[in-house]
Amino acid sequence: FLMIRRPPRSTRKESSAASDVYKRQIDNISNSFNQLLQKFNAQQNYLETLTVQDALTGITNRRGLEAFAKDIVLGWHKEQKGFSAMMIDVDHFKAFNDQYGHLEGDNALVAVAKSLAEQVSTYEAIVSRYGGEEFCIIFSECDPNIIRPIAEKICRAIEQLHMPNKIGNRQWVTVSIGVLVVNGEVSNATQYSFSDVLQQADEQLYLAKQAGRNTVKLQCFTQ
Repeated sequence: FLMIRRPPRSTRKESSAASDVYKRQIDNISNSFNQLLQKFNAQQNYLETLTVQDALTGITNRRGLEAFAKDIVLGWHKEQKGFSAMMIDVDHFKAFNDQYGHLEGDNALVAVAKSLAEQVSTYEAIVSRYGGEEFCIIFSECDPNIIRPIAEKICRAIEQLHMPNKIGNRQWVTVSIGVLVVNGEVSNATQYSFSDVLQQADEQLYLAKQAGRNTVKLQCFTQ
């Protein structure tokens, strides 16, 4: 007679071991996927941060400022929430670059940005580099009697950094500041945009330059 041998049946122990191996493989795949997903999300967050962060100074850039301003203006239009805008320009910055070089110019901008952030750290405010040697700060505060002293304090703080920039009778790097205070109860506020606010703040900055620099000019929003 021809005897046919059946293949040996797997024991429960062997089946359990195989199952454990399979589970471990699935767990490893799952862990690897989760790690990749976390890494991807971290990279996405990093890239999103880069889009609103100034590469040189580390503070918010113009794009970030404009994104933030959307909420500020929405609060102004719908809830009559006032705010203030400061346009800040480093005085005689071209002369500084010409005399000390662009590397020192970059270092000066970093120092100015750091000082600005320090001066407003106790207020509800966002500091941004608007472009070149120009900065912008948005405050939730709209009382001129509070905002003006802050701007004047910023002027003193920048000068006290004692970064040499000998122009005329000046010894140090200074800034000029134009401030616009926006009252929450402006009539027909919805017809005005953030650009309108910055335009009036920029006009005050021009007046500060005309007044001899290293000074503050402030105005309430006009229609």
